[in-house]
Amino acid sequence: MLWTRLNMLSVCITIAMALGVEPSEAYSLNPVTLAQELQQKLNEKNFLPTTEYYVAQKWLRVHGKLASTDLREPLLQLGFQENLKTTALLEGQFRQLSNEECKINNPETESPQSCWLVREWDLIKLNFENQILIVTENLDTENIQVTKIMTYEDKKIQTAWPLKPQLFAQTVGSQPIMQKKRQLHEMPAACLQAVLAIEDTAFLEHGGVSVTGTFRALVKNITSGRKAQGGSTITQQLVKNYFLTSERTYKRKFQEIILSVLLESQFTKDEILETYLNIIYMAQNGAYQVIGFPAASEFYFGEPIEKLKVDQCALLAAVLNGPGVFSPFRNPDKALARRNRVLEKMKEQGFITQNQLDTALTAALPTKMPVQATETSPYFIDAARSELLANDVSLENKKVLLTLDLESQTTAQNALQNHLKFLESENKSVKKIKETLKKNLEGILLTADYSGRIMAAVGGRNFRQSQFNRITKSQRQIGSLIKPFVYLAAIEKLKLNPLSIIQDEKLSIKIGKKNWSPENYDRKFLGPVPLYYALKMSLNAATTGLAVEMEIPYLVETLNKLGITKKIEPHPSLALGALELSPLEILSPYLQISQMGRSIKPTFIESIWSRDNVQFIIEPKVISNESLSESDIALLIGMMKQTLISGTAASANASQLSGLWAGKTGTTSDNKDAWFVGFSAQESTLTWVGYDDNTNSKLTGSSGAVPIWINYTKQAAEKWNGSDFKFPNTVEKKIISQDDLQKLNFLLEKQNELELVFKKSFFD
Repeated sequence: MLWTRLNMLSVCITIAMALGVEPSEAYSLNPVTLAQELQQKLNEKNFLPTTEYYVAQKWLRVHGKLASTDLREPLLQLGFQENLKTTALLEGQFRQLSNEECKINNPETESPQSCWLVREWDLIKLNFENQILIVTENLDTENIQVTKIMTYEDKKIQTAWPLKPQLFAQTVGSQPIMQKKRQLHEMPAACLQAVLAIEDTAFLEHGGVSVTGTFRALVKNITSGRKAQGGSTITQQLVKNYFLTSERTYKRKFQEIILSVLLESQFTKDEILETYLNIIYMAQNGAYQVIGFPAASEFYFGEPIEKLKVDQCALLAAVLNGPGVFSPFRNPDKALARRNRVLEKMKEQGFITQNQLDTALTAALPTKMPVQATETSPYFIDAARSELLANDVSLENKKVLLTLDLESQTTAQNALQNHLKFLESENKSVKKIKETLKKNLEGILLTADYSGRIMAAVGGRNFRQSQFNRITKSQRQIGSLIKPFVYLAAIEKLKLNPLSIIQDEKLSIKIGKKNWSPENYDRKFLGPVPLYYALKMSLNAATTGLAVEMEIPYLVETLNKLGITKKIEPHPSLALGALELSPLEILSPYLQISQMGRSIKPTFIESIWSRDNVQFIIEPKVISNESLSESDIALLIGMMKQTLISGTAASANASQLSGLWAGKTGTTSDNKDAWFVGFSAQESTLTWVGYDDNTNSKLTGSSGAVPIWINYTKQAAEKWNGSDFKFPNTVEKKIISQDDLQKLNFLLEKQNELELVFKKSFFD
């Protein structure tokens, strides 16, 4: 056998030279040299060094709401099994603790609660006792909320917990792929038979190369004048996918032949077929390449490969020959004809009976699966990669559990894409830019929970169209998003309260040899106005005057306290957002505001493992920040709530998204950037709309960014229990009436009454 193989290799080299392959290139076809390269690849045990990304099937979060009367139903839906005995839990089991056990583990509360002990799946077989205690209580007759999560053994309190992590995607370098590996015995026999029937009927007999098939293809190519192609066995296809480029030259073809013969001497037939079925390209799903039969099974049918029937296996075998040509979603007629051809070949080879053939031929093709976050989730993975690299973590052969919430990502993607399409079809300015300049309006949505875990990160409308991740890489002027920090600094230094009167008047500030006069959006000045009104209406002149009064360096100091580490020049224009930051950088201080000043570092990563299962943990960092006053922040949040009720984001009130939310719109002076940040005690979300090349869109934060936030939050808010901010006991809410405002000689407010937050000492 070995002598036959060597003879075949020698013949291949001789023919290659006869066909015009240069002697130096023919030398590179030396079987000894190629065998050494092959062995090196085999010794690495992983031909394609990947980074695997896992995503939780569902996140449980403290304060999170579940549409259920108890935790039993959600756990059963996720595949957990209830253990009704008192024996130790196995992987994937849970049980409800008795009232006595619940009270022992949760002694600090008197309210009626339920306790559940859950043993998670050991994701990568670390063999640890991964049991968690989840405490819930009833919100009403249809919903429960999670009130506590802690590890059962060491009683460590958690803010969130991922249930049943699933392999979501891999990257090879920066290329996102979808791949779920399975062993050969885990795949249906019909899938293996379908591939052999249509691709390589002699697979079990040949030594890696079909001599007759190869020379038949070679003669045809020579006579037609085209490069060598066709006649490939499964082994050759595997070699082509793993070791070689896609170029079609005689040299590459003969490399393929030699390596195929060598590979057959290193691998068994089962190993070759198993590897082939796990690595063959099967589809393009948004930005992701769908790799292998297991991933393709879920992409085309929404089913794990173990459950596939004969007709479904035949379709997968049909698709692999040309995923674009034979896609059942794009070309159903061609897909059907090719699938039926596979079925007929299976019958010819004796793999299926006539009855099985007749039944399979009548089966319908799959319809298009619902679009998930496949178009934009690569932005999330890209951001996670950036975080890993920033922490000096090598990416190759790592397993990463993301903080990604797929439901949130899908909702965010749809909210962004739908509004951008609306603007390009209905907004006169944006529509004209689209039609005349052929430019695409872009946008982002970035959202994190109260602990800093990023739940969704949409860095553009489509990753395949643009791989530029605006969340981490774009530096944009933040405009009026800076104003809350101006007011926070003023409250602290100037001892102001929401009803303090400030002046909205024309200013002339000398900068160098020029004078600068900030203008309001409508180019009008309102004179004396309360502090809260100036913020909710985003008055430029009043804000600048406030910043000048307290002195700009104090604003810089406040920004530093909020975690903005970028070097900032203390120019007066800083008060109106003349500062370039990435969206991720500007979300961080807003997160800190939402949590009454606690320092929070946003993260895309829950934990990391190396391939040898050494675990590294990256936990969201939530620490106290004594440099900021909780009372001052509480006053600021009370005013920022008014932005959504009757200020620049009043459309949120019309959508019934006010009261428990605060926010701030942002529009740069040249209308190049439209921003909005909306936040509650549980979630903070940032949106941006604009053009990458700074074209003036004539959009404002109100028209460009707020609708995206509204469309996202209307759905996303359902997972929270709807509780208000955790205001410190040093402040209190007060209802301000029209009479109260008239005493201040302020008559512009249109609301009959409004709620604001004050320090308790203010009313003493």
